[in-house]
Amino acid sequence: MNFAIDILKEMKNVQITCDVFGPIEDEAYWSTCKENEKGLSKNVSFKYKGVLKPQQIGETIGQYHALFLPTQNENYGHIIVETLQHARPVILSDQTPWRICNRNM
Repeated sequence: MNFAIDILKEMKNVQITCDVFGPIEDEAYWSTCKENEKGLSKNVSFKYKGVLKPQQIGETIGQYHALFLPTQNENYGHIIVETLQHARPVILSDQTPWRICNRNM
């Protein structure tokens, strides 16, 4: 999450809403993220929205323009597939092993 916040800090001339969903599994890390969040520009809204029930995921994805998931070590990411199933683009880091299989497509 800190990596995502650092990227958002670079966004100066665009209004961005970044809502975060899911469990907070490491309170110390989340505290670091909250501290890092203080450096965001006023044009960036960053809010924690809590945990979604499985039946809420699709509807929630449909309310956003894209999934922003610049992880530094993602293995697979089921949320990537779910987001694509709802016709939303996914913004990933180069550390996620999703690649174009056929470049001639």
